[in-house]
Amino acid sequence: STKVAIPTAFSPNGDGLNDVFRPTGKGFELINLVVFNRYGEKVYETNSIGSGWNGAFNEEQQPIGVYTYICEYETYENKLRKIKKGNVTLIK
Repeated sequence: STKVAIPTAFSPNGDGLNDVFRPTGKGFELINLVVFNRYGEKVYETNSIGSGWNGAFNEEQQPIGVYTYICEYETYENKLRKIKKGNVTLIK
C-alpha cells in the first residue's frame, strides 16, 4: 500500500531534527517536489526522494513563514500519478 506523509512544518536550524522538508512514506516514487514562497517565486525543486528543501534559496536562508508546495508522485502498486498540494511552515 502507498503511504505519503508530508510535514506541515520544519525547522532548518541544524539541530538534526526536522531540518529538511521532504515527503516520506512507502510505496511511491517522487516525480517532482516544488516549493514556492508567498510571492509565488520557486525557492526549491527536486525529483529525488533522497533530497529535500533545507530552507535556503540561492544559498540564503529564507525567512520564517508559510510556503506552498506541490508534490507529484507515482504509486508503485497501480502506477497512478497523484499530486498533493499544501502549505509548510518554516520555523527556527
